[in-house]
Amino acid sequence: MSRFLGQMRHRASVSNGFGRDGLTRKDGRTSVYVLRTSRPPVARRTVACGSLDSYRNQDMHPLTAAQASSPQPPFLPTWRQAMHASLGLVHSTLQQLIELMVDDPDRDDSEVDVDCAVELALEHIKRMSVQQHADRYAFEVEWIKATAALRLAQGAFGRPQSRFGLRLKDAIQQLEMLPELVEFVDQDDGE
Repeated sequence: MSRFLGQMRHRASVSNGFGRDGLTRKDGRTSVYVLRTSRPPVARRTVACGSLDSYRNQDMHPLTAAQASSPQPPFLPTWRQAMHASLGLVHSTLQQLIELMVDDPDRDDSEVDVDCAVELALEHIKRMSVQQHADRYAFEVEWIKATAALRLAQGAFGRPQSRFGLRLKDAIQQLEMLPELVEFVDQDDGE
């Protein structure tokens, strides 16, 4: 009898999963029956212990159990981190916009004001990236200046349905949206 139990323990210890036809382990051409229940091991523990949570808490160290039961704070960036991420994103967007502007075959000399306004916005964003802003308000004031330069470019551009015109519109929407992200993070940081 003890030999039979030893074989069953050995078979159960080498099992690492379920087969197609129940709880079996497939070794080559043979199927070895490893458990006598159709329930997965977690369900068997639930039945044996009453609930899975009580089982987990019994095995956990008291400090680990307390940490697991306490709510975790959300992992949000600080407003400064959100500000730097926003500046990096807009910097990349404006560089792509300038490349698109240079490669535009329909571009003519009458759109030089648009070129200058987009480049002015990019230079302002570069300056903002190296500045230390005292608070979110100071950041937003400078951000509005870059947005205004792009709005002026949009107003001066005569082909709003062109690829450049649509991309310029997207860049303005991006500049309008990102300060809200910084504001959201700053409000959550203060609570």
